Amino acid sequence: MTTYLFIDGAYLRRNYSDCVRPWFGSDGEIDFRQVKGVFGAERAFYYDALEDEPRQGESAEDCELRIANDEVFFNKIQELDGYFVRLGSLGGRRRNRQQKKVDILLAVEALDHAFRKNMDRAILLTGDRDFEPLVHSLVQLGVRVEVAGDKKTTSRYLRHAADIYRPLSFDDYHNWTIGSLRGQFPADVGKGTRPPDDANAMGNGVFGDKKVVGLHLRPDHFYIYIEKFDRDGNDLTVSMDKFWEKLKLYFDLQYGEIVWKN
Repeated sequence: MTTYLFIDGAYLRRNYSDCVRPWFGSDGEIDFRQVKGVFGAERAFYYDALEDEPRQGESAEDCELRIANDEVFFNKIQELDGYFVRLGSLGGRRRNRQQKKVDILLAVEALDHAFRKNMDRAILLTGDRDFEPLVHSLVQLGVRVEVAGDKKTTSRYLRHAADIYRPLSFDDYHNWTIGSLRGQFPADVGKGTRPPDDANAMGNGVFGDKKVVGLHLRPDHFYIYIEKFDRDGNDLTVSMDKFWEKLKLYFDLQYGEIVWKN
């Protein structure tokens, strides 16, 4: 089965940075080889726009530097094996219209590959509802369509249109980060169903309508436990050595915010 990956670049960069910033203290840096590899794609097509006009209050020198940095970023992706970068122009006063042109380019090229029978499986890395008609058309052409989008921002209409929906969360984004940054800020989190019986309660909270218990096992191991966490009624325990506050941050980024009572 031949797989092509179509990446909505602006969508990926925005959701990736929003999610990892609290963990890394920066916008992070994506290793696009990891992105292509995890989906088993023979080819990856990256669509984005170059904002080539000055932003409000931006000097000419700062504008030129920003554009140069963006060009370096796009060129690095283009140099990777099996990657093809498609860029539109994103002018300040025509931002929405120009971004739509990028979206249309993605849709046209995906349909062209489907008509030519270049691919059997298409993966759209986006959450934008505007791509719902594209997904319907690809399915009707006999292409197996998967949507991979952030679990917080993916349109439910887009999810339902695809054969498969893969929600993206912090674990995905951390795994897609360059190795040097992951090594500096590892996510060394254990996962299971129940904490040890001899762990001591140290806090209580709520996650939606579920009760949360924070536990401590001496000397320095911490747990967050939620009973009947998923739809199948399975419990969830996440754990980390030494860093209680960091474990809480991980849970918030991966699953959602816990409201702690004590």
